[in-house]
Amino acid sequence: MQTALNTGELRPKTAQQMRPPAFPVPSDSDFAFPDSDLDYTTTPNGVLVTSAGLMVAWIYQGHAGSRTNPRRCQFFDVAHPSLTTDDQNRLTGMMLDSASFDTLSAAVAFVQSTFATEETAE
Repeated sequence: MQTALNTGELRPKTAQQMRPPAFPVPSDSDFAFPDSDLDYTTTPNGVLVTSAGLMVAWIYQGHAGSRTNPRRCQFFDVAHPSLTTDDQNRLTGMMLDSASFDTLSAAVAFVQSTFATEETAE
């Protein structure tokens, strides 16, 4: 038998309230993604990064703290695949990893240094 403890008034949320915030095209409106062998596609929920048609990373904006708090923390996360190994350093599989950055340019620099095979044209 399971017992649920109700510690307060239920506050159901509508689907609109639960929907993650759309990724604003970089707060820096003049931000330009680098010219490289990676393709950057801005979507309502982030930036998809592909190489030769295969997705290698997803850059999305995160928030920590209350949305009504003007001092809330905003950051950019990069979700990307990474290989896993055992204690003998043998490849055992792949997992989805992430890294957090304070700015979009830092997140893009990480993606470039990790996945680009050509030098960035600046």
